Amino acid sequence: MIKRHQRANPQSNRGGGIIEKEAYIDISNVQLIDPQSGKPTRIKYQVEGDGTKSRIATGSGQSLEK
Repeated sequence: MIKRHQRANPQSNRGGGIIEKEAYIDISNVQLIDPQSGKPTRIKYQVEGDGTKSRIATGSGQSLEK
């Protein structure tokens, strides 16, 4: 939910004030769940010797791969 300030418009019979409405959340604000603690965590990428990348939870150090 976001809050928007709305100006009153007497022609359309709309009052002013602060309104709450639903909005999309940006993908950059979403975190993955740590498999060990169950809490949101940041991730880091670990590059193996053969060139494959894997995602690692920064809090616990556990792999986030399926």
